[in-house]
Amino acid sequence: MAKKPAPPQADTPKIDPVMKAIGARMQNARKAAGYSGEAIARLLGYVDEAGVGQRKTVSQWETGRALPPANTFRQMCGYYGCGADELLWGDEDGAERAGQMGAQFRALLAKIPAQRRAEVEQTLMAVLRSIMPNGDGNDEELSKQRRAA
Repeated sequence: MAKKPAPPQADTPKIDPVMKAIGARMQNARKAAGYSGEAIARLLGYVDEAGVGQRKTVSQWETGRALPPANTFRQMCGYYGCGADELLWGDEDGAERAGQMGAQFRALLAKIPAQRRAEVEQTLMAVLRSIMPNGDGNDEELSKQRRAA
C-alpha cells in the first residue's frame, strides 16, 4: 500500500532580523529580572490570575513575530529595570546610536513585508519617541515602577 504524500506545509513567515534581535533582548532582560513569561504576561494584563488570556503574546514578542504596543513596551522596561534604548539597540547609549543607524534602520525596515511594515513602523516610532530627550523619556510613573521592582 502506497503512502499518502505529506500535505504541503504553509511557508513559515521569515522573521526580520531586527525584530528577532529586539525580541531576544526582551527575553534576556525578562530572565535577568527573574520573571517567567507567564508572570510578565500577568503583570502586563495579558493573562489573568486563573491563567486565562493571551498566553502566547510574550513569546511572540520575544521571538520577533510581533511587537508589543508602545505603552506595554514601556511597562516592560519598568519591570525589567532597563531603558527602552537597551531593548531596542542593545546598549545604554541608544539615542546617539539611533542617530548613527538611521539609514541602516530604514534599509532593514524596507525588508519587512508591506502588510506588516505600517504596524512595525508605528510601534517602533512610538517607542523611539518615548525615549528621546524631552520626549517624555523621564516618565515619573516609569521611574516609580523601576524603583518598586
